[in-house]
Amino acid sequence: MDLSAELEPSELLVQPGEMARAELRLRNRGDHPAALSLQVADVDVDWIWTNPTALKVAPGGEARVQVSLRPPRGADPPAGPMTVALRALPAGVLHQPVEATLTLEVAPVADLIASMRPRISSGRWRARHTVSVHNRGNVALHVGLAPASSGDVVVEMRPAAVEVDPGEVGEATLWVRGRWPRLLRPVERPVAVEVDAGTTATRVTATFVQGPVLRGWQRWVAVGLVVLGPVVLGLRALGPSGIPSEFVADDASGPANDDGSGAAVGAGDVPAVDPDCP
Repeated sequence: MDLSAELEPSELLVQPGEMARAELRLRNRGDHPAALSLQVADVDVDWIWTNPTALKVAPGGEARVQVSLRPPRGADPPAGPMTVALRALPAGVLHQPVEATLTLEVAPVADLIASMRPRISSGRWRARHTVSVHNRGNVALHVGLAPASSGDVVVEMRPAAVEVDPGEVGEATLWVRGRWPRLLRPVERPVAVEVDAGTTATRVTATFVQGPVLRGWQRWVAVGLVVLGPVVLGLRALGPSGIPSEFVADDASGPANDDGSGAAVGAGDVPAVDPDCP
């Protein structure tokens, strides 16, 4: 059996996620009909298929088979050249299969998804977040990480950039420090990171809840001092009988004499009598 196979075109640019087509031409130069089954050789992919998958070629005849290709968007196949072979298998063990090769140029795809966890952090002065970058494309990415936040917090990214291979995840740590906490109430500080891979970019956000200076029982003690402080000061200003202390001191000095000397007259004292007074 004299068979030949040829692909047209022999080189093809394919874009992941999009359909591409080629044509397989089979010729039978023998004297007997050839019953052929078709398969993709050497690689296990489900994004290359033929229509039909089996056929018969008459002696001296020719058949054309449509080859469809639709590589998925993702890490596989990687960007760059790739060779695939289509094999035609004649019925019977005595006949040798024939192959035709096709060189594919897989176009690069830059696709990433970024996230920050936890979405909400808390602390009196500082907190830590983790920024994750998932490379869903088929080329390695150099991803820059730039914190973007208000003046209420100081942020630091470690490291400031990550290298992420196709299908892999890169991580970096974001440290957040609040400037001035409030005395009694927590305050929310928004934080954000700009994720830039050159051809694709995104932004991730989170919230840092900065706790108050006084927490738990400290807060209740402070409230108690504020409420009870004036009461304690008022009680100290009163005497033992509940009369203001300045009035108690005036009563202790006794009634003043008629002559205005202010000396008290005792119970056993006899007032002096003027002999000239009738």
